[in-house]
Amino acid sequence: MNRIFRRFLRPAAFLLTAIILSLSGAFLQIRSTGNFQTVIQGCLYRSGQLSAGQLEDRIRQYGLKSVVNLRGRNENSGWWRQETKLCRRLGVVHLDFPLSSRIPAGPDQLDRLAELLRNGPKPALIHCQGGADRTGLAAAVYLYAIEGQAYDQARRQLDVRYGHLPLLKPGSFAMDRSLAEFRRHREQG
Repeated sequence: MNRIFRRFLRPAAFLLTAIILSLSGAFLQIRSTGNFQTVIQGCLYRSGQLSAGQLEDRIRQYGLKSVVNLRGRNENSGWWRQETKLCRRLGVVHLDFPLSSRIPAGPDQLDRLAELLRNGPKPALIHCQGGADRTGLAAAVYLYAIEGQAYDQARRQLDVRYGHLPLLKPGSFAMDRSLAEFRRHREQG
């Protein structure tokens, strides 16, 4: 047993520990920044739900002209009221576009999202609750449908570095399926 441990289990335990520490570090970094990331410098940014203070800082720092909330209109939620009030005060356009993080979005819905992102004031911030799944899908749609990036490159917006963990959150596979279906839809014209 001791030989087996030294030969196989110890390296496996070391590898597992390294993976857990890496993921923990990434998670802490995501949490501390609100998962704020640049998609296209000066044009499109992505994040999770930011506090009012964080959002105001980002609006001022990046000159944001619009905020696209992928969580949908939530008039009874404090975060939504704070966000819309802040946007009004700063002259930033606030747009609600509801996407489910667990139910696939159809190609027509993603076409509407692409048009909203194409025509909305820039620079824009897109966000959902965590900035991983719905926001990753929206960023990928923008890069693929509007910027003309290759599908495989745009698809990288749905990645573990942004907190997209479909193996740990099985419902988030809906975003991957949505993007794949959107690609088929666009290719068929």
